[in-house]
Amino acid sequence: MSWVRRVRPGVIRPLDPAFVRNLLGADERTPWDRALQTVGTPDYGSCFFWSVLHAVDPAFAASDAQDQRRAVHALRRRLAAALARDGALPSDVAATADPKAWAEEPTIRRLGELLGVALLVVRATRRPSLVCKVFNGSAMARPTLVLLWIDGGHFEPVLRRADGGGAWDPRIPAQRRFLEQLMTRAERRCAPVYGGLLRGGAARRRSKRRSRSRSRRRSRRRSRS
Repeated sequence: MSWVRRVRPGVIRPLDPAFVRNLLGADERTPWDRALQTVGTPDYGSCFFWSVLHAVDPAFAASDAQDQRRAVHALRRRLAAALARDGALPSDVAATADPKAWAEEPTIRRLGELLGVALLVVRATRRPSLVCKVFNGSAMARPTLVLLWIDGGHFEPVLRRADGGGAWDPRIPAQRRFLEQLMTRAERRCAPVYGGLLRGGAARRRSKRRSRSRSRRRSRRRSRS
C-alpha cells in the first residue's frame, strides 16, 4: 500500500509528514515534515524523465504542457544519442528515444552521468524503502535527485516546497543535512530490490497493455450494439 497517490499531471501535492518522517527514519518531528512536495507526472511511459526535469529545473513546471512534452522528448533523444556513442545495442537506443518506453536501470545510470547528478529511488510504500545504491556515484559528492517509485510503476520527484527544486546540493548546509539523514536511513534499512522492481515493472506493463486491449475490444462491441 502506498502513502503517495498519483494525481493529475502538473498538480503539486505536499508529502504527508508521517511519510516524510518514515522516509528519514525519524521518530519525532523534523524540519522537513511540511517542507516537501511532489508533482504529478504523465503516465504514458516517460514519467521518469518528467520527474528528472521537474527536479533539475524548477522553471520546467511553469512551462505549458506542450513545451514540457517537447523538453522531455528532447532529453530522451539526447540520452539515446549518448547511448549510441557508448556502443549500446540499437534496440536499447531506440527504446530510450521512444516516449512510451519505461526507463530501465542502465538508462537511469547513464542519465545521471549525462546531467552530472546522482539519483536515489524511494519506493513509496507504507514503509519507504530505498535502493541499496545511488545511481552515478555518491549522494554526498554531487547534486542528488530523489525520486518516488509509486506502486511499482510510476515516478514522481521529491521537491522542496520553498523553491520547487529537487536537486539536493551537498554544498548547501540544509540540503546536505537532508541528504545525510536520508542516506543514514538508506544504510540502515534499504532493500536491494530495484532490479526486481524493474522486472516486475515489465510484467505490469504487459498486464496494462492487455487490460487496455480488453477495454478497446469492449468499447468496439458496445459501439456496434
